Amino acid sequence: MAVPIDSSRPYRYPSELVALVEAVTRTDPNNESTWIEWKSTLDLNQKRDLSHIAKHVLGFANRTVAVARHHAKGLAYLIVGAEPGSMSGITRIDPATLTPRINRYVGPAVRWRAEYVTVKGQQVLVVVVDPPQNGDPIYPVRQDLDTQPPHPSGRVLVR
Repeated sequence: MAVPIDSSRPYRYPSELVALVEAVTRTDPNNESTWIEWKSTLDLNQKRDLSHIAKHVLGFANRTVAVARHHAKGLAYLIVGAEPGSMSGITRIDPATLTPRINRYVGPAVRWRAEYVTVKGQQVLVVVVDPPQNGDPIYPVRQDLDTQPPHPSGRVLVR
């Protein structure tokens, strides 16, 4: 039976991120929202898949403060390697390698981080995007995103 994901609190620590990933595997596939998205798997060495992560980071970072505050104290999450009903995991790459690969698209001012957690023996990436704050700038795409549809440099993405 699908259950909703508790969005009344933030998920900050590894044990909480594990609980979030486990909740994703038990939820309805239609429960993606302005604060959470999931992908069964991505190849973190492929430009198209890195572009996909960057697209979601920018969309989450550009939410309005009013929209963001309704869930998880404004934090947003992209889960990679798990989805409702399954957990395939991903091949981990060092966050010191992943971060500059994503920052080329989002810029260094966007507040996000990559966390890996092990759930049921699988490595899962949880990309955590900090809540927007009043006065934050709009974050445009900094380098063309190789997504469908493509997003050119300068485009603004919002969840």
